[in-house]
Amino acid sequence: DANGVCVVKKFINGNTDLTYRHKLLKYMKVHCIEIIQSSYGNYVIQHILDEWGIVYAKDIIDVILDNIVSLSMQKFSSNVVEKFMDVISNDQRTDIKALMFRNLFIKGDVSSLIKNKYGNYVLTKAIKLMNDDDKTEIKQSLLKKKDIC
Repeated sequence: DANGVCVVKKFINGNTDLTYRHKLLKYMKVHCIEIIQSSYGNYVIQHILDEWGIVYAKDIIDVILDNIVSLSMQKFSSNVVEKFMDVISNDQRTDIKALMFRNLFIKGDVSSLIKNKYGNYVLTKAIKLMNDDDKTEIKQSLLKKKDIC
């Protein structure tokens, strides 16, 4: 609930002990999908991404990347995907961006994302993050995918 979010946010902000961070992240990893889809839990995941970044939240990021299409099409979890995009847009790790683009556009069902109001917004935001090379690669992959179907 809202009170629980406040407590967890205070814990995240005030905790520099790596042991406790790992314990919290281990719990989050096990229950990540449920927390991301929760009307309150999604705020906790967003706060972890903001405060601890990609390095500490790697397990959470892996869950987001593996489930990015389904998470993008839901009200609360799409906010987490958007926050994830904000965090990685400032990072130099192009491998995470490339994997995100692949999972959204190549592995995912783009037509379902386009038709979904939350998914459409996520796709639009992803396209804004792409450089010209990314756009060319995705375009070629989508054309090949279309030819196969």
